[in-house]
Amino acid sequence: MDFLIVIISSLISGILGVIISTLYYKKAERRKEKMNLIMQLFGNRYDINGDRFSEALNSIVIVFHDSDDVIKKVKALHDIASANASNKSEKINYALIDLFKALVTDVKLGNKELNDSFMLNVFNNKQKINIKK
Repeated sequence: MDFLIVIISSLISGILGVIISTLYYKKAERRKEKMNLIMQLFGNRYDINGDRFSEALNSIVIVFHDSDDVIKKVKALHDIASANASNKSEKINYALIDLFKALVTDVKLGNKELNDSFMLNVFNNKQKINIKK
């Protein structure tokens, strides 16, 4: 009888271990996908008309399908980009800021020290810097 209890408890603990580690792995992989997409967006924000930035924007609806706030923000950006408005550029900037904030909030990544202008102003290594001697 003791032998049977040992076997049953071993099986149950093994099955529970597999289930828990599988769930943790899936959660970690989802976060990794989201982080990679955020890195692609932020890394290519110097060229918002470029292929890599556009590819990342188009991927948001798939990768962040479980975040209603992110989907709402990307839809708002799409609506603004598709519309004909006199101050379209300014509206797109504000929509991008809202989207970036929603993305980093979703993955619980953020730094309160970084303001809105930081999200739009980029480090551009293509720009020549003139240093006076």
